[in-house]
Amino acid sequence: MKRSAFITWDQLKVGGVIIAAMLVLGVAIYKLGQAANLFAKRYELVTYLPTANGLRTGGTVFVAGQFAGTIKAIEFLPIDNDTPCSATGKRSRTLMRLCSGRPPATR
Repeated sequence: MKRSAFITWDQLKVGGVIIAAMLVLGVAIYKLGQAANLFAKRYELVTYLPTANGLRTGGTVFVAGQFAGTIKAIEFLPIDNDTPCSATGKRSRTLMRLCSGRPPATR
């Protein structure tokens, strides 16, 4: 069966509906991304703490009551002469990497 060389009105309507649906989908993704902070710039912070009590990878970090990010990694650093003694007399040094972003989904 041979195709015609020109576009029919029905084909043009279907194409218009598809383009309109793609535009609506694109705007919806953009707006939801803004609301969920998906397109925000992210950065990594490194902090040194004397103890790591209560910390765990993936835990949330709040600064002044506002969500600041999640804990990406916890590393224990070697002890040197600059490492202060804790109240128990033990020396410890902890490196914590924070990843800024949106809070994890709650179940």
